[in-house]
Amino acid sequence: AQPFFQELEQSLNSAKEQRMNEGPHASSLLLKIVYGQTPPFQDLPQQGLINQPCMWRFEPKMTVQTLMHFLQQEDKGTGNPYPILLELLSKLENIQHVQHLPDIFRLQNALIHFFQNSHKG
Repeated sequence: AQPFFQELEQSLNSAKEQRMNEGPHASSLLLKIVYGQTPPFQDLPQQGLINQPCMWRFEPKMTVQTLMHFLQQEDKGTGNPYPILLELLSKLENIQHVQHLPDIFRLQNALIHFFQNSHKG
């Protein structure tokens, strides 16, 4: 899965660059701010929070898939310091189904009682 993510990241970066440099939105100030290319603001004060580049940078949302991707990259390099976390995240889909177990057990008991009582009668 690692080569897939690398190719996806490269294609997304090239699409971003193409969008920034070509087309009707090439000179869009908002688009440049969103993608981290902070243009200099001539009319703003040079001091204070508003002129700091970190205030205008877009940070992508951290998801389980992103965390798993980072952990897999660590695993390829020097060895993953969090092997248990990586294993847990790989089984997250199965773990999410555990929340339904009480309902499944209640349904099972109800069906057992229903069919036992209907079979006796």
